[in-house]
Amino acid sequence: MKRINELQILVYIVFTLLVIQNVLPAAYDGFVDGFKSGGSSVKGQHATRLLSGVALDALAFTGKKDTVLQAGKDYSVQNLQVFADVRYNPDLVETPWWFTVADIVLAFFIAYLLFRVARNINKVIVVIYKGDMFDGTCHTLLNSAGKLLLLYTLADYAFERLNYIEQTYIVLPPLKAINTASFNFGALLLAIFVFIVAEVFKQGGRLKQEQDLTI
Repeated sequence: MKRINELQILVYIVFTLLVIQNVLPAAYDGFVDGFKSGGSSVKGQHATRLLSGVALDALAFTGKKDTVLQAGKDYSVQNLQVFADVRYNPDLVETPWWFTVADIVLAFFIAYLLFRVARNINKVIVVIYKGDMFDGTCHTLLNSAGKLLLLYTLADYAFERLNYIEQTYIVLPPLKAINTASFNFGALLLAIFVFIVAEVFKQGGRLKQEQDLTI
């Protein structure tokens, strides 16, 4: 049973780290920046806001088209992008109020989905340990985990896409934000794999029932 508990703890640690990697950095930067902006406004200084992790078109800095950066004699780099934190004046930028609400809702929704997936996996571990893996419980839990992972891929893409749309409101010429939102195919493949494993348990349960009837 000790080994099972260790596996369950490991599952929760991995999914917690995934949440920290995908959601918390932006939330933390926003909180810290908001705190600093509040302090600046109290002191009478001009308050600014920070937009972190923005992919910028490098042409905005060079002013040239088809810019090529030479690296030594053997390499040249083109189609440059710059990832930077952009500080801006919020008084000059208008963004829809619901952006912040949608960001918070999606962040909590993503964290909830990952928690549910981790909990389902831990339940499967317990069922396997008890030797009841073919009674239909594992199939139900894994099938649910696969659906949750599919929802996660959609929510994660929506979160990234929303961030890019928000950047287009804030990052204006001469700067230009680049869309880096991408679909998480790794999570999609994991969901398909979970569905396959769930089907394995389902077929195993069917064969077990047939064997019991034969005996």
